[in-house]
Amino acid sequence: MKRESLGNLVWTYPKHKRNARLFFFWAFSKVHKAVMVLAWGLVKIQNAVTTRKPPSSVPRQLDRSYPDDGRYDYGLSQPAGHGVRCERNIEIPVRDGTRLRADVYRPDGPGRFPVIMAEAPYPRYQKIHVGVDDNGGVGTRYWFFEQANPEYWVPRGYAYVSVSARGYGGSGGLTSVLDYQEMEDYYDAIEWAAEQPWSDGNIGLYGISYYAVSQYWVAGLHPPHLKAIVPWEGLVEPYRDIGYRGGIPCLFSLLFAAGGQVISNNIFKSRDYLRSFLDNPLFNDIWDYGIGAPSRPRGSTPAVRDGLVDIDIPMLSVGNLNDPDLHLQGNVYAFKTMRSPHKKLLLYTGTHWGSAYQPWANRTVLRFFDRWLKGADTGVDREPAVDVQLRTGPDTFTHVYGDAWPLEQTRWTKYYLDAEKKSLSTEEPREESSVTAEYAKDPVAGNSDQVTFLSDPLPEDLQVAGPLSARLWVSSSERDVDLTVEVRDFGPDGRETRFAYYIPGKPDEPVTRGWQRASLRALDPERSEPHQPYHLYTRNDWLTPGVPVPVDVEIWPTAMLFKAGHRIALTVHCGPHHRPGEVVFSGKLFPFSRRERDIKAPAYQTFSPESGVTRIHTGGELSSWLDLPVIPTDPSPTHRVAIRDSAFAPQSVNGDMGDRFAWSNEGEDYHSVTESSGLGLWDSQLVRGKRSHNPETWWIKIPWAGTFGYRDMVSGFEGSVGIPARVPESVPAGGAIEVELGVAPPPEGTGFDLQLQAGEGEWETTREGIRDVRVALGPLTPGSYAIRSRLRRLDATKADATEPAAATGWSPPARFEVE
Repeated sequence: MKRESLGNLVWTYPKHKRNARLFFFWAFSKVHKAVMVLAWGLVKIQNAVTTRKPPSSVPRQLDRSYPDDGRYDYGLSQPAGHGVRCERNIEIPVRDGTRLRADVYRPDGPGRFPVIMAEAPYPRYQKIHVGVDDNGGVGTRYWFFEQANPEYWVPRGYAYVSVSARGYGGSGGLTSVLDYQEMEDYYDAIEWAAEQPWSDGNIGLYGISYYAVSQYWVAGLHPPHLKAIVPWEGLVEPYRDIGYRGGIPCLFSLLFAAGGQVISNNIFKSRDYLRSFLDNPLFNDIWDYGIGAPSRPRGSTPAVRDGLVDIDIPMLSVGNLNDPDLHLQGNVYAFKTMRSPHKKLLLYTGTHWGSAYQPWANRTVLRFFDRWLKGADTGVDREPAVDVQLRTGPDTFTHVYGDAWPLEQTRWTKYYLDAEKKSLSTEEPREESSVTAEYAKDPVAGNSDQVTFLSDPLPEDLQVAGPLSARLWVSSSERDVDLTVEVRDFGPDGRETRFAYYIPGKPDEPVTRGWQRASLRALDPERSEPHQPYHLYTRNDWLTPGVPVPVDVEIWPTAMLFKAGHRIALTVHCGPHHRPGEVVFSGKLFPFSRRERDIKAPAYQTFSPESGVTRIHTGGELSSWLDLPVIPTDPSPTHRVAIRDSAFAPQSVNGDMGDRFAWSNEGEDYHSVTESSGLGLWDSQLVRGKRSHNPETWWIKIPWAGTFGYRDMVSGFEGSVGIPARVPESVPAGGAIEVELGVAPPPEGTGFDLQLQAGEGEWETTREGIRDVRVALGPLTPGSYAIRSRLRRLDATKADATEPAAATGWSPPARFEVE
């Protein structure tokens, strides 16, 4: 048994425990192949049953009471009566002569259509839909694990192609997961799809988890016909994001590596991914360039992160804030790194794959693909690049927006740890102190040697959105210690706010989490940023027992409203941290099982050696802190409108330019708040209600004068927002009055009309189609006056006769006196 082959998995254990650990891994290495062969046989039996006739039934959780009639997709591709033509096990030739297997779903009539593709080693017919209780009434016959649902996309004029990676699902060749070979194959499959008679040559990629991960690298290879990608929850760097988060091995990676062999075509020819995982505990070429790196000349293939930088096509990266374990970091990193001018980041709160099939999610992706695969003006170009759902509770949220990550308005704020008081505060303690992590059994946060630092009740709301980090001075009686750091939110009653990641209503996750092995604390000076450490993970710097060292912990991004009266908590788990088991999958264990059973496992459990006695040091020269990306509360007045299933309440609201106008969905169904004048000034997509488990507050700022009509495009009822121009209360006779029509330039292609009223007389037009936001009127004779304005399309004379209201209504009158 080579010492380096087990690396950090074994050699940080106390000396008297190593022999037992080494024997365990030696025995494991001898028997794991036999176990894999047995599991492989069972999987083949199950696949034979499930693929003989893919299931056509609807999972029992789903609500089909809402038909897929296109009402959620107003202004976008509508269901056009296309049936789904399914062609299974189509062969796709790739450059070395290997043939991949794929399933093609396309409209059953003539024509050429844009193509959505997905690629993974997963079984193409696997049905696992845990937590999916709302799919918008779409059929589920061809809807498989973590893939797009063809019965949503095909009727809207898209083809869908699901490809099995080399060595899986009947595809030829040696297994090559997360490797450059796989990405070359994907490139060839994309170009094959572009040449088919049913394809119009515009290819987009979409899928969840692995179906998202595979998009990043292939996009960096620039297939000529690839036009857009939508990675929905996809990690980027396997080592840092899931394999060895913070340098600490994770159970999920062991399961994934083992599964990579079990689900292959032939386990006897499959790569030994599990052995590769165990043999590479430090970051090296395997993690940077793929499993086939040792057999290729160094530098002959790009690293994953190099490919990200080179992506120049439109991307919608969708990350889940309830996932501080697996994919979220990758989605944010991809957005931040790629150079495309048309990149967007959506961070949402919801369940892992369940949320991706809800109507709001379908419509979000449809707007993106309609724009970049069909060339339709869906408005996505005019929206902020970053949309973050700021969580206000376990199932509620509002939004913060920006054009960069971290958000431009971020104010970095340090909360200092005080070991003596076990407190968090913005005031740095001057005196040094330390606290020992004590073993505790926490039914929520898990069992570990742990210590929690708690803030005082917050005097006002605190908005946090962005990447987090912590600087901790740590000492241990051993030469290493693993740290798991959790940021938590406690209400005035002492109850913690937790979030559901797999199953709606079953919260398991804290606000966010981070990990770091102390011996792997060395930072990468080129990639580390002032508020976001980036570690090398290439060497062990062992601790001297009892001597404190600074450990920078990268904590995964989050978005959270810590409410007034709540407390922020930072819990530091030291050494082994046994988390409560969350539901991972729900389904039949074997095809012959009589009933469904829940398979429960702590899928993201870390493997850590005993850490001995660990102390956290604070104050003075050993200052420890939590660095928070605080988003200042917007001081603008907020005008709130409730959305009910039959009307807005109130139907009309007034405010000033630059105020916030917010709509909260109090109804059961999805609703929308879409500007309906024909100017296309805003589109809320879909505002979720109780049916989707996430009642949403959506808001906008309207910077122009006018009366803005809006409509719920799902149910048809209407409302309005009135915003007057801004004028002084009085001006002297003979002078001019300055009128402010907006706090920002009007949208391209529009201009202001302005009318003046003297006393109770008629309204007279004084300006038409102007684009200046400030205009002077006068001189005026003494008396009472009022002005009003509206926005109008400057090409309104060319508008179709069916669009007579291609302008806002006149603004509420703004009155003033000439004295």
